[in-house]
Amino acid sequence: MRKLIHIAISLLVGLAAFSQNGNEWINYSQTYYKFPIVVDGVYRITYNDLSNAGFPVTTVDPRNIQIFGHEREIALNVEGENDGVFNAGDFIEFYAHKADGRLDSMIYSNPLDHPNKFYNFYNDTIYYFITWNNLTSNKRLAKSTSENYASYTAQPYCYVKAKNVKSDTYSYDVFNGYLSDPRYLKGEGYGHYQISRGETYIANVSLSNIYFTAGGPQAYAYSASKSSGYYQGNFENRNNHIRISYSSAPSVYNTIFEETRFGTKVDKLNFNIPNNQLYNGNYEFRYQLIDDLAEQDRYSFSELEINYPHTFNFEGQAYFEFNFLADISQPFVRIDASNLAGTNIKIMGTNNNNILVSAFNDGGVRFVIPNNTPSDYVFYAQESIRTVSGIKPVSLSGLFQN
Repeated sequence: MRKLIHIAISLLVGLAAFSQNGNEWINYSQTYYKFPIVVDGVYRITYNDLSNAGFPVTTVDPRNIQIFGHEREIALNVEGENDGVFNAGDFIEFYAHKADGRLDSMIYSNPLDHPNKFYNFYNDTIYYFITWNNLTSNKRLAKSTSENYASYTAQPYCYVKAKNVKSDTYSYDVFNGYLSDPRYLKGEGYGHYQISRGETYIANVSLSNIYFTAGGPQAYAYSASKSSGYYQGNFENRNNHIRISYSSAPSVYNTIFEETRFGTKVDKLNFNIPNNQLYNGNYEFRYQLIDDLAEQDRYSFSELEINYPHTFNFEGQAYFEFNFLADISQPFVRIDASNLAGTNIKIMGTNNNNILVSAFNDGGVRFVIPNNTPSDYVFYAQESIRTVSGIKPVSLSGLFQN
């Protein structure tokens, strides 16, 4: 019952917030169609996809087409749009993010109390919206070629993000004894099962093809975990002795956080790991409740991310996400890639860089991309492109109601 009450209240709060802000991207005089996104990736919408949904593909100038997701316009590659006609062989390509926890933080009095950056409370599906206006200056991916790669020195590494996100256990804070609070309080949300006094939880992230060099680039880590103040006994005076560490070598642990405290709190930690303390394989993080206090509550792990230096060995994949940090001095970045799969290989910018670069293949696969660091990218082959289904108008009229 309490969970249902939480959901109802949260939805009301979310709807109220949406009606006041966040919907500035909507033009209430334009027709919109929606479609679901469940997985991060590069997507393609074809002529037939639009035609079958009732989208007026034969009369809309493809240069007028826009797509919105997460309350912002998405940069598109609209193949064949230059002639002003959406022909049968034309298509739209773009990168899309599934739902995550970014909007859930709005239902907390203090957004920092939200423990689930990567996991959405209610649904992993988010709707994207396709529409059209009368402009030919809509957001597009800037196409580039890689033929001038010989003018630049190859970048030896990129960064890759490895994650561990748990959502099997829901926990919440309390007030006034055993009574629960209908509001979202600090630490309420999803995570792994809660450990007790004297117990340890090991969270692993899988690292591979790390770029090693003396004095080399470090990794950047983020961890979210939480103590719980509701288990039993005296709620105002429950002790927690917490220790969090990472393994700088197998079975060798470096403590990054240790604290003795009362009650519920979310521990969001950002820390760096030196290059010589990284290793390929299952990299361990240890979350402990030390058994040295008279009373202790519970502790649970929520999520972990490591952004670590990676070679340009793409591990036999046809789809691979990577990023660069602001540590590159050249105006363009040359990438000499290896161990790729698939055909018609490209790199697409996935945030503020908005580029689309085709590979140059002269026996090896090479790219030259503008240095817009820090920025995120995805390498993808033709075989990895995802299809879009379920395109339909947002209402009977296709208009949003203000």
